[in-house]
Amino acid sequence: MSPLPTREVYALVDADGTVRYIGQSASSRARAARHWDNARRYPDDGRPLAVWLRTLDGPPAFRVLEVVAAADANEAEETWIRRLRRDPVARLVNLRPYEPLTELPGVDPAAVERVRWSVAAVSAAMRGHLVSAETRRRLSLATRGRPKTPEHRAAIAASVTAWHARRRAD
Repeated sequence: MSPLPTREVYALVDADGTVRYIGQSASSRARAARHWDNARRYPDDGRPLAVWLRTLDGPPAFRVLEVVAAADANEAEETWIRRLRRDPVARLVNLRPYEPLTELPGVDPAAVERVRWSVAAVSAAMRGHLVSAETRRRLSLATRGRPKTPEHRAAIAASVTAWHARRRAD
């Protein structure tokens, strides 16, 4: 019988040892290297992680925080993110635009505006883009069971309402 697949929950840290990003991957070393390569390869990428990585002289250090079963990886990653967002020393760039971020001491304030702009730009670029039924199914499976904040629920409701209004207008 083969062992269950595992994932590593890892932290990217700056030169001072401050945690800046939490992620999870089968190989945290390889994933950290891809983050670094992608930040260099795509200089227009405005996501907070890429912006932070481009300020460094070399690849960031990483630490494996926890090794978990693959089925538990998303939950473990979210737990670490929530824990570190409340840490005044951490300066996380893990951001989601629908979350109330400005009150959290462990969030980089400069990154908050960048992520809001980045999401708006992607949303505008994707408006009218057809998404296949298979892609919708995969997105649904990826987010199933994840708790949503009231702000996120309001954003979903507004988006669905706007979609129905556009559909009725056509």
